[in-house]
Amino acid sequence: MAPATGMWQNTDTGVLIEETTHIVYTIIEPPAFAMDIQLVRDFIFRFVKEIKHQSVAVELLGKVYFISDFEPKPPKLSVVA
Repeated sequence: MAPATGMWQNTDTGVLIEETTHIVYTIIEPPAFAMDIQLVRDFIFRFVKEIKHQSVAVELLGKVYFISDFEPKPPKLSVVA
């Protein structure tokens, strides 16, 4: 995992926090991603809990998602190969 400097705003205090974070890169074919979505989801939630952040950014197909609800229902995905 590549270290980086990140910033986020604490939603409770409004304070802007600067910290060292990690960037995780992966490349996966759409059919494999669809088959293993639960593994990807589990990794993201475990990672966030371990680093004790309020949220994490995930980029998927060029869109960035900020995940802050760590017990959501698994996503329903349709992947076109």
